[in-house]
Amino acid sequence: MQRNDCATNLNALLPELSSLSFTLQPFLSSKIAEKAVLAEKVRLLDEQVPIRVRDAIAEANNVRTTLQRLRTTRSHLQQKLIERDASEHYQQTLAYLCSTQEKLRRLQAAREYVGLLLKVDELSNLVKERLDSNPKAAMTPYNQLRQLAVPSHAKEMDEGEHHLAIGSNLQHFRTYMKDTLNQCHADLSTKLSKKLELALDSLGWPNVINASSKTADQLHAFREAFFEMLSLEAPTFPDADNTLVPETILAPIDVMLRLPTLHFKYHFMGTKPTNRLDKPEWAFTKVLALLRDHTPFLCGPVQSILNDLHYDEHDAKNEFTRGLLTVVTQRLRLDAPKLLAEPQLLSHAIGETLLFDKAIREVHLYVPRAGTEWKGCIDVFTENAEWFRAWLAVELEAAKIRFEDIVKAEDAWDLAYGTMGDVDDAKLTKCAEAFVILLEAVTEQYQLLPNFPHRMAFFSEIQLALLEDFLQEVRNGVEEHISTSIPSIVASELSSKGSGIQSLCRYMTSLEHISSTLREWGEETFFLTMWDDLQKRQAEPDANGMIFDEVVSAYETLRSRIEKLIVEEVHQIFADKSWEYDRKRNWTKLVTAIPTDTKLADISPEICEALEGLSYILPAIADHLPASMFQNILRTIAGKVDDHLFERVVLRGEFNEQGGVQFRTDMVSGLWGGVLRKWTRKPENLFRRTKEATILLTLPAMSHNSSAVLMTGATSSSVQWSLSLVGTVIFGDDPKRIEKVLDDIGISKLSLEEVKKVLQRRVEMRTLWDG
Repeated sequence: MQRNDCATNLNALLPELSSLSFTLQPFLSSKIAEKAVLAEKVRLLDEQVPIRVRDAIAEANNVRTTLQRLRTTRSHLQQKLIERDASEHYQQTLAYLCSTQEKLRRLQAAREYVGLLLKVDELSNLVKERLDSNPKAAMTPYNQLRQLAVPSHAKEMDEGEHHLAIGSNLQHFRTYMKDTLNQCHADLSTKLSKKLELALDSLGWPNVINASSKTADQLHAFREAFFEMLSLEAPTFPDADNTLVPETILAPIDVMLRLPTLHFKYHFMGTKPTNRLDKPEWAFTKVLALLRDHTPFLCGPVQSILNDLHYDEHDAKNEFTRGLLTVVTQRLRLDAPKLLAEPQLLSHAIGETLLFDKAIREVHLYVPRAGTEWKGCIDVFTENAEWFRAWLAVELEAAKIRFEDIVKAEDAWDLAYGTMGDVDDAKLTKCAEAFVILLEAVTEQYQLLPNFPHRMAFFSEIQLALLEDFLQEVRNGVEEHISTSIPSIVASELSSKGSGIQSLCRYMTSLEHISSTLREWGEETFFLTMWDDLQKRQAEPDANGMIFDEVVSAYETLRSRIEKLIVEEVHQIFADKSWEYDRKRNWTKLVTAIPTDTKLADISPEICEALEGLSYILPAIADHLPASMFQNILRTIAGKVDDHLFERVVLRGEFNEQGGVQFRTDMVSGLWGGVLRKWTRKPENLFRRTKEATILLTLPAMSHNSSAVLMTGATSSSVQWSLSLVGTVIFGDDPKRIEKVLDDIGISKLSLEEVKKVLQRRVEMRTLWDG
């Protein structure tokens, strides 16, 4: 590396060969001189190294000697201390010095404590001196006095350098400070409140105040007095947890409340005739009137003063309302024990209290201060468990009595609005309508209760109990109907049967109306919130359910049972009255005589009584059920009758083509067109098995192209299907041809086996097979 550097330097110094003659000699001379200088430095360093080493060794020896001397001195001093500690005189001297020092510390702390007490006396005296001449100036020493009572100062006194004196006297100091400060506050409050009362009196308070009609001086005097009263902060003292007890109502608002509350107590908490236990609404009306009348003044001039003084978080009307609610609550607590002895009065008073709470919230928009909760004046009756249970018992008894009046009324199960066509709402019964109103009244009684357990008690012990009672009432009615029902086969007329089915219809529509109402309620905010609160208390919550699910399920179960019972009874009526038609086996003979009194021309006389039974019963059902429910029942009845006709008539009879036409006439002209056409455009679609059976029973025995079809195997839409052709294909072994034939002739409901059974009821089939 050094060689490379040297070469680089030489190349830079001698870029050309010609420069050697005049550059090389000076370069060598300079390098020789540098070498001589470096050699001299090395010589001097070699001479100095031994001297420095000697100096370092000597210094180390000195340090070691000094250390040894100090160790000897320490040992000597330790020995002397041990001897001195053993001296009794030294112990007495030390104890005296410690005692003297402790006394001095106590005296210093006591001096500070006395100085603090003198400061408190000085400030309190200043407050008293300035109180009469200048109350506003008295606020300054009062506020200084308040600063001495705050928790932070007390903590400093307790934990500072004067711990002993103040610590032992802290409780005494707090008591003295509290008494002194309260007295100063009371004196100032009395003085300032009188000034505010005079200003209010000049405005006409507590009468309605119209600020626009007052003079500027009157409003200024009120504003100044209000401001001074607002500036007087109440003393605050730490409780056991060292937290401050907050003030309740703003001081000037409290002064404004004095006359209204005094008037209220005079009229509604004394011996005046207006204080009546049976008229709680009088007191509530008075409070609501006060709020209504004074709202403009409170929300206008008073609120503007609060805003100007940076009390924006306070609402003047809410503060005023809170003061009135306090005296209302006091009155209710006084009346509650008396109301317990008068159940009817208790119920009335609680009802009026709920209405009052609702008006306070919804009309006057009362909102408590942030961080607080107003449970309503009704909380008076819920905070005491005994009072609440008494109220619950009263409401339950009243609800039960009302329920009995509803369901036991002579016209309880009559239609509320008569038979008004197909309007669903017109088919509800009077008792169902009144019962829903009763449930609504119960809901209104408890929906404003602030606590979930109280709301749940009303819901489970009254509302659910009423719903169960109504369900049981319907069950009893159904059981009575079943036990007293007269079989129509032995009845001379259908009137008793029809009236019984009408009762079932009314039970059914009543259950449907109540269950649909409960489903709607279950989606309302109040009941959704109750359900959520209930689920929070469950081990396995159901997020998708609703609070009335179990009740609605029970109502739906009973409604379905009644629907099945109606269907069975209607089918039984048809079956009982069609027994001769069912026994008619030989359909190969023509009907030669039809009764002249029948209105169903060209139909078999044996089915007329059954059709008349349906014509009597079905309108009775339709008139007492909503259209949608009736259509469901009609479809089910039609299915039952369809199965009956197919199994008891079609599959048991012997038909020729003419007999099949007669059967089809009975269905088309009699059952479908004569009885059911009134309620459905295509009643035959409700009788799929019977309808398809009439197709098979009316097939012509032979057609002009039957032989060609059988020979060629064609199954085009132009073929005129005959019994022989259809029978040959159906009883054949070609599934595709069978499916095609059934589709062509319009058979989709009947199975292949059922089709074969129907074809076997045609006497022509036997002739064809024998041939």
